[in-house]
Amino acid sequence: MKKVASILALSALAVGSLTACSSAEEKSDLKACQPYHESAVKMAKAASDLKTEEDRNNFIAILKQMKADATQGAKLAENPKLKTKFQNLDKPLDQIIENLEKNDLDKVEKIMLGIDDPWEICAPIIQKQNK
Repeated sequence: MKKVASILALSALAVGSLTACSSAEEKSDLKACQPYHESAVKMAKAASDLKTEEDRNNFIAILKQMKADATQGAKLAENPKLKTKFQNLDKPLDQIIENLEKNDLDKVEKIMLGIDDPWEICAPIIQKQNK
């Protein structure tokens, strides 16, 4: 699980370094981004401590919550690009969860490297909200 944990933690931490200028739709898209962001923070924390079967199960539960948050984000997002990114998470998150349950970490890594997630749009919105 260390391999997956390091990938997930690094990708989640990279979010903090993203910057972008504001746009008119940011306030409306905050509702779409906030729950997903909160789940991603939980995921990053859980990824750094995957030692037991219980940790892995907790991690999978967090990923399932992220999937629900992404589904909700797709419904709430007004920015079409953000809406599409949330919609495109559905299948990869299902595959990641399925392969984590099978403990097939190589497949998980491969799927994760191919995900085009909403961070590049959500991160600047979240950062402005937190200032």
